[in-house]
This record gives sequence, structure tokens and C-alpha cells, in this order.
Amino acid sequence: MRVLFIFNLAVTNPLFLELVQRLQNEGHSVLVYDFISAKIYDPLTETTSYLNSYWWAPWVLKLKYIRRLFIPIINRKCISKEFKPGDVVSVHYVHEEYSLYAEQIKQQGCRLITTFWGSDYFRATDKQKIAYQPLLMYSDLITMVEGVQSIFKEEYPEYKHKIRTTYFGLKLLDVIKNVKEEDIALFKQKYQIPSNKIIISIGYNGIPEQQHYKLIEAIKSLKDEHKSAAHLFVPLTYGGTLEYKGQVKALAKELGLSVTFFETRLTDIELATMRCASDVVVNIQKTDAFSGALSESLVAGNIVIVGDWLPYDVYDQWGVKVIRTDEDSVALHLNNVLECINGLEETCEKNKQLVLGRLTWDSTLKLWIKVYENLN
Repeated sequence: MRVLFIFNLAVTNPLFLELVQRLQNEGHSVLVYDFISAKIYDPLTETTSYLNSYWWAPWVLKLKYIRRLFIPIINRKCISKEFKPGDVVSVHYVHEEYSLYAEQIKQQGCRLITTFWGSDYFRATDKQKIAYQPLLMYSDLITMVEGVQSIFKEEYPEYKHKIRTTYFGLKLLDVIKNVKEEDIALFKQKYQIPSNKIIISIGYNGIPEQQHYKLIEAIKSLKDEHKSAAHLFVPLTYGGTLEYKGQVKALAKELGLSVTFFETRLTDIELATMRCASDVVVNIQKTDAFSGALSESLVAGNIVIVGDWLPYDVYDQWGVKVIRTDEDSVALHLNNVLECINGLEETCEKNKQLVLGRLTWDSTLKLWIKVYENLN
């Protein structure tokens, strides 16, 4: 099977690249095209080059005011030259410009699969969603996580028969399973984390959409005995400006709790150990479709509190227990959890096994191959 991925390389995502690599490891031929910049990405060398061997392409695409005129020309030539009958063309992280090429891709005899990650759909404007129409019309199948499906079906009822469920696997789950108590102890020693406190993690990156200010206000409202028993994790590794992160740090330091800020990239082992070192995770970000970080936290044995507006119904379908809250009740739920945290171990263990059974790459890769090979 030959899979041609259409993906905007400006949207960096290690889970997508992991899918590419795992398909290659299974013996499938995989190419990654970026139709926004008119470049091709080589997963083996991790380098980019221009799509075709036109001597003028690198030169003309450097011209700021006319490059946009030439990119569609290069892309169309690429489709006619490179795309073969029977190829699977897999669109990831949907962009309205991909609709320009959908009909030509089908005319080449390719199967067209469109995948919404979640943020590309939830943050799309009405104008963008109208522009998606040709892409969706020519797509053989449209894949997404369950959290997007109910809204998608309301807005595009004519395409609901094309919907299939796919997930990216979470490589970190296998690492989390192997974290030992002595690993956690060494991690706490390295980052000067108290060994006898309940650790609360707020958010999982440094973007303002995580609503750190409201999370910090909730921590501030905890009962005094709970604040003195708690330590705060604030992951700020990815996203966000230095100014915003500085404001978050300043506010968190005023809480009177001990706090650890994570600002530099962690290795997989350190990230897995951080998840396991935590006890409670709170996520009230504004929009999301499905959070890999939360699933990792569930496998690490965390109690998870999430905004009740976030589309995490899939956890209910799996039997996973998370605590839902509105923006004004975060402190209430945190206080309740801290009151009875020792009695929640059985629930945490059950959550761990339920998520492990669905989100390892062994499970999710089978779903992708099933979609690509047109197996119902």
C-alpha cells in the first residue's frame, strides 16, 4: 500500500510523524507532501525539498508577492506526475486550500481520506467550513475522534455515512507502564519536589487557552489544609509567549504553595515520570477534541478533572471515570478530591487498564490500516 500524506508541516506534531514511521515499519510506502509550502518531507532524513525538479521552483517561491500564484501550479503538476491510481491520499489537519485539489486527486484514481484532528475543526470559521465542502464531497472516508463526530454530523449531515473513528497511538504509554517508584523518587529529588505532598498538575502546555489564570484562582480558593498538603506542577514546555509564561509564574508563586515549573523539553522518560509523579490533573482549556496528555495521565494513575464543555464523552463510552466541572466549580471539585484521594485508587487502576486497551500504537495502527485498505 502506498500512502501519500497531505499535511501542513508548519503544524509540528510528533504523533503524526509516529504514524508515518509505523506505517513504514509495516512495509508500506509513505510520502509526506506539504501543499501549503509546495514541499515534500522525507521522514527518514527529516529534511524538506521542493515537490518537483523544476529548476525555477526554489527561486520563484522566494518572491514574497507572487509565490502564492505559483504554489497551486506546482501542486497540480505534482498530482498529475506523482499520484498514481490506487494510491491512498491521506489529508491531515484540514486546510481549506486542500479543497482546490480534491477533484484532481480523485481523477488520478486515488482513494482520498480526510482526517480532522479536532482543533482544525473546532477553530475553523464558518467561511472555512464552507470551503471544506469540495474536500469532504470527494473524500471516500472522513476520520476523526468521537469528540468531533456529534458536532460534525450536525453541520455536515450529508457526509455522516463517511465517518470513521481513528486515534493516534500514544508511545509514552509504554514508557509510563515501566516507571518504578524509585524512578519517581529520583525525579522528585532532581527537581526538588516534596516527597510527602499531593501533586496537582494544571494544564499541560503554555498556551493561554489552558486558562492558567482561572486554574491558579481555583488553587487559591482551596481550603488551607489542602493547600498546605499540596504541591503544584505547571507544565509550560510547549507554546505560549515568554510574557504570558512569566505572568503565569508570577501568579503561581503568590499562592503560598510549593511549585515546580517545567519550561524546558523533557525526555520521554522524564515526561512519563512527571505524569506518574502527579496525583491530580486539571484541564479546563477552552477547546479540545481528545487530549493525549490526559490519557497519559490516566494511565499514570492520576485523578482527572476536566471542563464539562469539553467533548470527552469517549471516556464515558469506555467506562473511564473523569470528574467534570464548570469554570466556577474547579476549587469545589479539587477540595472534594483531596478529601478522599486515598479512596480513589481502585478507580484510577481501572481507568489505567481501560485506556491502555485502546490507545497503544498496537491498537490504533490497526484502525488506520483498516481505513486505508477500505476494510469496513
